[in-house]
Amino acid sequence: MKKQWGLGLVLLLVCSQWAQADWTNIDPSSFAVQAAPTRGSAVDQQDFVTLYQEQASRSQADCDEATAESDPTFEAFFGTAAGIFTDAEYAQMSTLMSNTMTTADGVSGHFKDIYQRERPYKEDSGIQPCAPKPGGYSYPSSHATMASTVACVLASVFPARQSQILARGKRIGDLRHIAGVHHPSDVVMGQALGQQICQSLLADSGYQSQLKSAVASTVVPSP
Repeated sequence: MKKQWGLGLVLLLVCSQWAQADWTNIDPSSFAVQAAPTRGSAVDQQDFVTLYQEQASRSQADCDEATAESDPTFEAFFGTAAGIFTDAEYAQMSTLMSNTMTTADGVSGHFKDIYQRERPYKEDSGIQPCAPKPGGYSYPSSHATMASTVACVLASVFPARQSQILARGKRIGDLRHIAGVHHPSDVVMGQALGQQICQSLLADSGYQSQLKSAVASTVVPSP
């Protein structure tokens, strides 16, 4: 009888720990990320074709925008200057979205350490970035991952502005290769990873609870 009680206690503790799993420590191995393109591969070569084309055609406004977003914060990505959210909406969503970005960054960083792809300007000196050169590896893009994740979450909260929000999230990622600090394929994978992370978070009861609390304190204008 004591053995049965002891086993029941262990199971109860395990179930309790599972139920209280912290979404901020999400397991990166639960996401699917393709191996980084190898140097000289067809994808890698196409990346450089695109990079040189964009380097020749990008505007100063593109470079200025990429520079303003080089420090990946929720304010830089979706602050009121972006023209999508009111001051009140931004303020109420800021803490949770900032934490969401930190979680997404951790996941993308895990895969960067695995694949260790160099930045394009380190592989080819002809690539001249017009935004601050970041440190660390390149694949997948953390900016793209974070922007895609929070854009997906925010689009679920503000469906009337879904197209604006998702377009903004994509733009943030795309500017990373337009500015020459990422390969285009880094960004594509980061954007796909962000969608995976978003769906995982929206299915998590703990995250949903925090999201509902943030939404409840936010006045959402009627469409």
